[in-house]
Amino acid sequence: MENPAFQSEYKKSKNDAWTVYKSIGRPWCPTLGDFVAFNRVGFQHLIRLKNIERVRSEQMRRFSLLTIVKSAIEDPHVSVRFHQKMTIRTIKANKKRISVPSYADFWEFTVHDGEGIIKIIVRQFPGGQKHFLSVYRRKRKSPSL
Repeated sequence: MENPAFQSEYKKSKNDAWTVYKSIGRPWCPTLGDFVAFNRVGFQHLIRLKNIERVRSEQMRRFSLLTIVKSAIEDPHVSVRFHQKMTIRTIKANKKRISVPSYADFWEFTVHDGEGIIKIIVRQFPGGQKHFLSVYRRKRKSPSL
């Protein structure tokens, strides 16, 4: 059973993150030449990975990074790497949700701060809009001795 104080802190962190997330809207990304949508898919990805809930401390780390996401996407000088890969897409067919394989385009924005590297992921399915998918921090590698 989780510590009640941590549970309360988690709920507050999640609610605050949702408020920040909703306020981002659809910023213009000059690097991609398009708007980036912030929809429920991206927020859910911060909480879950393949229908498995992420560890709550990891969720809170990701929530704390949301404050820099909009400025990074709007920065015309941010480093961006593009790649395309096969992924699973959930669609509605005959009033049911089904999973189908589909190619998707991914853009990985890299932001450097004093604590390491922050990665922001934007995804687009064929015929769909570009949307925020995730944000996470990569720690700096310790120098080898």
